[in-house]
Amino acid sequence: MKQKIPAIVLVSAIIGISFLFAGVAITTLPANERHSISMDNTNAPRPEDSMTPSQQEAVKSARGYLDATGFSKRYLTNWLVSYEKFSREDAEYAIAYLNPNWNEEAVRTAQTYIDADTGITREYLLDQLAHKDGDGYTKSQATYAVDKVMPR
Repeated sequence: MKQKIPAIVLVSAIIGISFLFAGVAITTLPANERHSISMDNTNAPRPEDSMTPSQQEAVKSARGYLDATGFSKRYLTNWLVSYEKFSREDAEYAIAYLNPNWNEEAVRTAQTYIDADTGITREYLLDQLAHKDGDGYTKSQATYAVDKVMPR
């Protein structure tokens, strides 16, 4: 069986997307082709002007990553905590504030694998997207994505 490699690693290796450094989002996509995050913040924890400085930075960082490529909630949370060194609370706050559409994030991640032309099967892609050591999507998110990018 092939080793599980999260799509973010694949994206970085294949097309060299840059991520956030010093709070500035840098992407290789033109502004009109960048991913649009759902900004329906009706369930947001609290208004942006009352965020703590660390919450504001976590939101900026999470937004930059989501603009660059698809992330699962699990993988984005772990990335913000492990690599960006935000507290788990600030990472979870940022993700709740941005409220991304996780099904569409899964589709974006799945499309990355398809675009890489690695010759993968539906079953492998589904396993990769839903595996805890892969991309970390839920089974239903992974199924939604595979159905979108590899119709039967």
